[in-house]
Amino acid sequence: MKLAASVANKSRIASLSRWLGGDGKPSLLLYGGYGTGKTTLMLAAGYALQAFGTDYIYKPARFFDDPQNDFSLCRKPSLLMVDEFGREQEQVNDYGNKSRPLVDTLLYRYDKGYSTIITTNLLIEEIGARYGEYFLDRLRDGYETIYYDEKSYRK
Repeated sequence: MKLAASVANKSRIASLSRWLGGDGKPSLLLYGGYGTGKTTLMLAAGYALQAFGTDYIYKPARFFDDPQNDFSLCRKPSLLMVDEFGREQEQVNDYGNKSRPLVDTLLYRYDKGYSTIITTNLLIEEIGARYGEYFLDRLRDGYETIYYDEKSYRK
């Protein structure tokens, strides 16, 4: 049986292939509706890169909610894959100190030019409203984007 891929999915796979080949910006943002295949495409990129000897680190965004977690691993040059950006707490309280470990990590990686893949259900405007123009400006500068506008594949 031959599986038919939609035109939109073929376009996304082609965009991912170009990005994996080094075309474009250092990082990738997969965004749009729930259940549309963003995580699947992100993991496929990780597996493809791993086959060629590139390590990756996968973390759900909520990993950054616990200040007891070791975030330093996410600041290494390996590809960082963050799933469900926007589902984490906006600020983390660590013994009275407020911080934004995920945003701080992403800004650090941007400054260093390290590759990152992010999936999110937020639209670009929503990212700007939640994280501010400073963060959004760097996102636009350092990330190729692939948009998913279909409805959920989950039944």
